[in-house]
Amino acid sequence: MKYCNNCEKMVEPYHRFNWGAFILLLIFTLGIGAFIYLIYHVASSGSCPMCNSKNWGVPPKKKNQ
Repeated sequence: MKYCNNCEKMVEPYHRFNWGAFILLLIFTLGIGAFIYLIYHVASSGSCPMCNSKNWGVPPKKKNQ
């Protein structure tokens, strides 16, 4: 779970794997481009499922009442 600064909520980042790009990279670069795409996909932080941003931050502290 990450905190989205735009939505001001804790959300689960959304990762979308592009199979078309993966297959084209696999065929035309003899697997090297597909390998790089896999590393990029694993290392990417994902985007917010509500607002589609990548504006992640630290959630604000709750005040004691």
